[in-house]
Amino acid sequence: MASFIGMKQLLAILMIVFALPCFSQKKYEIYYQSETDENIQLTVIVYDVKEKQADSYASLYAIQSLIFDGIKGSKRRYLPYVQDEKQSFEEHSAYYHNLFDNGGFWSFIIASAIVEKGKTEKKEKYYVVNLNVNHKALKDSLSNHNVIRRFGV
Repeated sequence: MASFIGMKQLLAILMIVFALPCFSQKKYEIYYQSETDENIQLTVIVYDVKEKQADSYASLYAIQSLIFDGIKGSKRRYLPYVQDEKQSFEEHSAYYHNLFDNGGFWSFIIASAIVEKGKTEKKEKYYVVNLNVNHKALKDSLSNHNVIRRFGV
């Protein structure tokens, strides 16, 4: 009998664990717009933030996506610059601290503008932000700080 109750509890826990992602709110979406040799234009939608913070969060998410996730839809197929996020954070914590916690990511943002704001069907606020990011300077910075290696080096 005791093992049956334990099995029920285990099943309940597993159901909760697997159901949570279905109900969790997304924080952002990133869409590729265009690019040049040095810059990439992105549209970022940020959810559940204050208007004053929308620009900052959109810029931060764009830089994080370029580094760790890549950008879908680009002609150049922007793959993530860093393949192992956890290991990279451990090895280059000072660089990432400066980049993310101290606002270093702003040095790679050429322009940003909130172009739309509204509420979702669930009454969640969202802001649409257009960004122009200097991806070449970001990649050069990662390389100069030995976070990534250039091909042939």
